[in-house]
Amino acid sequence: MIGNNNLYKTKIASFTSIGIQVYKPKLIEYHGYKAEIHHVTTKDGYILEIHRICGNQKFNSSQKDKPVAYLQHGILTSSMEWVLSGPGKGLGFLLADAGYDVWMGNSRGNTYSRNHESLSPNYSDFWKFDWHQMGMYDLPASIDYVLSQTKRKKLIYVGFSQGTTSYFVMTSSRPEYNDKIEAMFALAPVAYCSHMYSPILKYLADYEFFLKPILYLFLGFKGEFQPSNDFFRLFGSLLCHGASIFQPVCLNTFFLIVGYDWTEFDATLMPHILNHIPAGASVRQLTHFAQLIRKGKSFALILKIFRRSITRKNSLAGDFRQIDSGSKYDLQKISSKIFLYHSKNDWISSVSDVEKLSANLPNLQQRFLVPYDHFNHIDFLWSKHVKELLYDKVMKDMSQFVSG
Repeated sequence: MIGNNNLYKTKIASFTSIGIQVYKPKLIEYHGYKAEIHHVTTKDGYILEIHRICGNQKFNSSQKDKPVAYLQHGILTSSMEWVLSGPGKGLGFLLADAGYDVWMGNSRGNTYSRNHESLSPNYSDFWKFDWHQMGMYDLPASIDYVLSQTKRKKLIYVGFSQGTTSYFVMTSSRPEYNDKIEAMFALAPVAYCSHMYSPILKYLADYEFFLKPILYLFLGFKGEFQPSNDFFRLFGSLLCHGASIFQPVCLNTFFLIVGYDWTEFDATLMPHILNHIPAGASVRQLTHFAQLIRKGKSFALILKIFRRSITRKNSLAGDFRQIDSGSKYDLQKISSKIFLYHSKNDWISSVSDVEKLSANLPNLQQRFLVPYDHFNHIDFLWSKHVKELLYDKVMKDMSQFVSG
């Protein structure tokens, strides 16, 4: 396993050293796996890109014989999160090695899903969404497409962080989709946020009323939280690599959000992570999460909707008015089988909040606490021993839903 990981680092370095930002399907193919690119259009016109790992040279059965696994990423990331750590560690590769037909979704607005039937990402109308629309439109469209392509009636769903939030939105608001899921595996689930520990996120949430206008002022009124760009790539390559004296600064920035874990987090991935993160999101996504943190006792649709006044010169003119909307998602409508995986040192998905979530899920199968006290939010993706600490358990639980 150590040898394979070193080989991966050598390969990925060969890309970045010549100035190429690796496009995900090419990275998959580079490691000897077959990859496909698919596109699906949502009911409200967003064109989403889905990446498929068909398998590798070690597993040659026909696609129709394989169980289908659909993976959904977290906020500010993309489908790249499932393969960035390489073969033998990335969950996308591990599932492909185990014989799954792996499909990895991309939410509207990220690097791979910046198209629309009639709207341009250069204008604000494109960015008028948050994770409610992802649950109402993105996931249903993606799941229906995957089931149609594979000629299956059900699939296995794996979500990380926001990928669990949007799932809870979908299955509570469109409960017919529960029947299309064999089981759902939630890594670092996020629904209730009243016990979030991150000092940065709590501070931003305390001033949530000002967060949206401030982001608009600094990022422009388009409403986009900008994707990974040349600055982040340069920052990562120069300051965050293992030999840099500034790497602790990079890690501290991460850890102040997700929880400290100097030992287990694979810091060698930092330059590559910053090549792809942030992958793009809307300002509304961020403010919706800030609202959940601030009013975290309920899992609600929209706690506040902001309206702003614009002068004829298109500048910020006046007040931001709050309109309470407050409808809650009914978790009792989620009938699909749910497996929850969480950790003690996750500053975003806290133990108390996950316990509350588990008490409100009518078909909870299991709640698993990672057996390592310092395991943080991003360790669910990029821990040095994530396979042994987490993924082996997840895949064992998944295997009971695979026939034959």
